[in-house]
Amino acid sequence: MNQTTRTILVTGASRGIGQAVCGHVLAAGWRVVGLARQFDELPDNPAFTPVNIDLSKYLRGWQPNGNGERFTGRRSKRVE
Repeated sequence: MNQTTRTILVTGASRGIGQAVCGHVLAAGWRVVGLARQFDELPDNPAFTPVNIDLSKYLRGWQPNGNGERFTGRRSKRVE
């Protein structure tokens, strides 16, 4: 049987719920790409890839509009 390692992208991976999610899925054998503004400490696991990024730079001005549509507004920078 062909086994595939699953990969998950976790935002806010440096603390709180995001950090807990990273620990949980790493323990379950997944690879994790963790996004955060900064990492004070990293999981001691080769399956963890940290990415330092401030996503708020790319979402400035986006707000839920309250009528069932996802977002309104414009992105301040293009994400490629």
